This record gives sequence, C-alpha cells and structure tokens, in this order.
Amino acid sequence: MGKRDREILEDICIESVAAEGNSLAHVNGKALFVPMAVPGDIVDVQVTHKRRSYMEGIILKLVKPSPMRLGPFCSHFGDCGGCRWQPILYEKQLEFKQQQVIDQLTRIGKLNLPAVSPIMGSEKTIHYRNKLEFTFSNSRWLPSGLQPAHSRDRRRSRRATWCSCRSCAARGRALPCRLRRPSRARCGGTTA
Repeated sequence: MGKRDREILEDICIESVAAEGNSLAHVNGKALFVPMAVPGDIVDVQVTHKRRSYMEGIILKLVKPSPMRLGPFCSHFGDCGGCRWQPILYEKQLEFKQQQVIDQLTRIGKLNLPAVSPIMGSEKTIHYRNKLEFTFSNSRWLPSGLQPAHSRDRRRSRRATWCSCRSCAARGRALPCRLRRPSRARCGGTTA
C-alpha cells in the first residue's frame, strides 16, 4: 500500500484495548488496530497496513476524546514509544490489562479459569519503574507512526538517538546518554 493510496477512515469509535498498547475498533467486519488511542475516542484514522482480517492505522485527528483520556504526564510521550498506556486512567489500565490476560489464557490458551481477583494497583503510578528495555538496530524499528525523539534526519533515520532529555517519567530519573556523542550537547544528557 503506497503512501498516496492509504485509506482514511473517519469517525471511528475505539472499542477496547488490544495487545502491545494498541487500541481496537471494527470497520466493515475487520479489526482495526490503532496506537495511542483510548477506548471511547472518536478518531479519524489513516490505514497504514491492510490484511485479509485486520488493518493497522494511525490517528490523523482526535474528533472527540474519550472520558477515560488523560493528558500525558511525560513530555516525550509519543516520541520514545514507551508508556503507551499513559493517556488512560490508571484504574482503567488495570482493568484492561487484567482482561487481556484473561482473554489470552481463555481464547488462545483454551484454559478454563476460576474467578480472577482484581489486580492490586500501586500507590505510585509514575516515576516507579526499575527496569526499562531498549532495542538497538541499524534499521528502523520504531512502531508505525512514531519517530525517534532525537535524530539528525527524522525522515530517513536509520538510528534512533536516545538520551536522557533530563528526565524519564516512567523511571523517575535521567536515562544515560551514550549512543552518539554529538547528541549530548544538544540534549543536555548525562553519560552515567
């Protein structure tokens, strides 16, 4: 599907949350997976991939935000690809994550589960992670529609330059900046 002939779907109602932080809608009998959307959002979507039984797309316009939608607490939200659950109320995140586990065990794993107790939430919902995972590659690896936070040329970036940018809302402190020395001067990152 070339960029010029990518279909635009208007006034799509996001129904639920799917795997990997994507959201789910159904259009003409096909599942539509959209990153950065919240159940209840009404969005205009540009289709980026079309398969026999599903489509993937990116939000072009947020027509009407969901009552569950929050503003992101991290200034890098959408750039780094982490924290895709940020715009959803924490209590709803727990419900959606629990439902995903139940669905995967019953639908995919074909298990009969007893009653499942609710997930115990944390008192601290930001600045709490003690483990972050990073992927490095010579080829573009960012999720569809996302761009590197700091790159010399965003259009044809082959390497993402990740740096501290002074804070990481998920981790609660700066991330080390070691990928390319010139980026330290631009972002004020550390070499810890």
